[in-house]
Amino acid sequence: MKIIFFRASKLGFRVCEKIIADGFNVSAIFTLEENFSIKHKSDQEKIDVKNVLYHDFSCLSSFGIPIYKTSGKIDQYREFIEKLKPDLIVVAGWYHILPRSILSLPALGTVGLHASLLPKYRGNAPLVWAMI
Repeated sequence: MKIIFFRASKLGFRVCEKIIADGFNVSAIFTLEENFSIKHKSDQEKIDVKNVLYHDFSCLSSFGIPIYKTSGKIDQYREFIEKLKPDLIVVAGWYHILPRSILSLPALGTVGLHASLLPKYRGNAPLVWAMI
């Protein structure tokens, strides 16, 4: 099974590490820089973010898995991902909504892990809003 992984946090790192340890084939990892910009959902203004839960994935390069640091704009990788012919996409600790054009590529679909209930508590501080 070929898996493509999207992550941007320690949660994503732990999930990816477990998938690799369990013997699954991770074909590519997409990650964000530690500092990046997102659009705030209330006014669509771009804000700069420092990912305080950031974890460097370069330690996984010893497994021969290519790691792609992106700005979050994944559409530009659509053809590349399509050529990899993924069976599954796993998303954990990612800060952007993946477009349908990417979500529809894997044969078995896409699985996402999120820190709160979606779509109600998506966005900034999902755990905090879920508890409130």
